[in-house]
Amino acid sequence: AADWPLRGSEGPIIGSSARMQEVYKRIAKIAQLDSAVLILGQTGTGKELIARAIHQHGARREGPFIPVNCGALPENLVESELFGHVRGAFTGAESDRAGRFEAANGGTLFLDEVGELPPAVQVKLLRVLDSQIIERVGSVEPIALDVRILAATNRNLTEDVRTKHFRADLYYRLAVMQVELPPLADRPEDIVPLAGHFLSALGGTEKTPPVLDPSAARALQEHTWPGNVRELKNAVEYAAAVAPGQRISPEDLPASVRQASLQTGDKHAIEQIAKDLIDALPNDSELYRGAIEPVERAVICEAPKRCGGNQSEAASLLGLHRNTLRK
Repeated sequence: AADWPLRGSEGPIIGSSARMQEVYKRIAKIAQLDSAVLILGQTGTGKELIARAIHQHGARREGPFIPVNCGALPENLVESELFGHVRGAFTGAESDRAGRFEAANGGTLFLDEVGELPPAVQVKLLRVLDSQIIERVGSVEPIALDVRILAATNRNLTEDVRTKHFRADLYYRLAVMQVELPPLADRPEDIVPLAGHFLSALGGTEKTPPVLDPSAARALQEHTWPGNVRELKNAVEYAAAVAPGQRISPEDLPASVRQASLQTGDKHAIEQIAKDLIDALPNDSELYRGAIEPVERAVICEAPKRCGGNQSEAASLLGLHRNTLRK
């Protein structure tokens, strides 16, 4: 489509990989509907950004977008936060108060980490989804609303349904439409463009943003990113803060990213040694032994040097018995 990449209220969604193109096409279809949507993905993959894009590209774009982190709400206040309360409903309720559902009227309510909702609230949420009517805590007066529900979770809700930690009827009501976000490790071609986007945002309008040198870019691509896009954003912001100039090198990256790069570099070095050995050896039945023996000899000779000639320490370093090393 001509308007790729999609935009949320916080800016464009970055990524041209095949996995993200599938997500864009899914969003374009879902945005035009008014059904509930369940957004699935690991922590840090950008579920709220996707929710905002669905809202911005739908018929409710002129209405409010109200995000709620269900996991961050105190259990005794979840109902009040979502549905509001009337004066005297509980200790401390000194006046009537509208909840997040009323704030989202005419627009979209985004329930992030919906799997964390307590069972009693799950029942009430199901009723609201079916009727579009709420009652404030402490009141029996119905309030009619017009709200689209988007929900997100990093939990396996189908497993939670099986173990009865999440209501099956609520799950099927929320999951009318689904969007599944890939982890960053599954779309490595998007890593450097994402990093460049975050660096450009840091530069602002008054100064030139920092840039990645090629070795730093490789280091980013070699990391597994268990924290996904959020971890990448934090790593880039850290590197920009500690870099002595406008050019970011691997030494400026967080230690966890540098370590992953070193391990990958070691692997590449070993692969190159293997290629060189095989190229140098005759192509015969002794190829394996001819490649292994020189490496084995070099490692066994090097270990005692590292340990000041102490054979016991050298054997421990190599993971061998002392007698084996002596032999």
